[in-house]
Amino acid sequence: MKDDIGDKFSGHAKKTAKETSPKEELEKAIDRLPGLRNSLNLHKIDLDELDEVHIFGYGSLPGKPHYPPTEMKTAYLAGYKRDFCCQSVRSGTEEFNGLTLGLVKDPDTAVKGSVMTYRGLKTAELADMMNEFARREVPSTQIYTFRIKKLVDEQGKESLAIACVADTKAPGFVGDSLGKKVRSLLSDEERQEASVWRKASIIAQAAGYLPSSERHTTNKSYMDRFVRYNLEHEPTMVDEDASEEQQDLQRKVLNGEDKMWELIEAVDNIRNMMPDQNKAWLEKIEKSQWDDFTQAQEARKKLEAEKAAKKKPQTPPAKSAYHRPGPFKTG
Repeated sequence: MKDDIGDKFSGHAKKTAKETSPKEELEKAIDRLPGLRNSLNLHKIDLDELDEVHIFGYGSLPGKPHYPPTEMKTAYLAGYKRDFCCQSVRSGTEEFNGLTLGLVKDPDTAVKGSVMTYRGLKTAELADMMNEFARREVPSTQIYTFRIKKLVDEQGKESLAIACVADTKAPGFVGDSLGKKVRSLLSDEERQEASVWRKASIIAQAAGYLPSSERHTTNKSYMDRFVRYNLEHEPTMVDEDASEEQQDLQRKVLNGEDKMWELIEAVDNIRNMMPDQNKAWLEKIEKSQWDDFTQAQEARKKLEAEKAAKKKPQTPPAKSAYHRPGPFKTG
């Protein structure tokens, strides 16, 4: 009798439970990414009808993708720059927010990042991928809006990709970090200098705790691992054999990287002015994260080398170094 009752309730649950189709799950995932639906409609794009979906990453995302991509390669986004322009509780606290990267418009710069390509995903898999993307890139405080942007790869091939850019109207957007009254008193040059030092002061000192990984972190650790490391180990080059358009794009990337180096050097200077006891506990956290990060990078490079060894060797195009070097420091 007990089993019969259980079966009846089980059957009732099956009949009354609303089943959600993969398409509906995908629509829900899209709605979890602020601004994306409007951008898709503007470009008349239905993700479920595409043979491949592209996502642009420019910070921590390429180093540890939210979902394994079919392919990942270098790509450029023109008309934007990377900037520490958004509040972050992940690398700070509710009382003392850190800063995280966002893309902001700048006609004189371009961003070098990675385009992650997803091919042949079924609707349910695409929904899973987009849900993981939202889980990873949408913090509790809104700071991003998701847009379809045109990318150019190193061969000059164009593609449309989903990119998260800074939402200048969001409460978590800090821009140049200067208040309106302060900004009105300063010249353009003074505003730029004041902004760099205001941001550097925050990045040098902010520290927090990541519940997802159950570990402490600092704002400078984030900057070192996902900005400074790439500038040091993968500096942008101007390809002499590339078209004029490509070379111009690469020079714009370098322009943005120069601005980032200015901020990095200011962070180092402020950190060196801090009391020794304060520096010590921050550097202790950073060393732990740095060791884990470099081990992961070495493993990645080893895997890439093994894959490259299986391919037919090709002569790389002649390139001229055209970058601003800077000393790497973990403390």
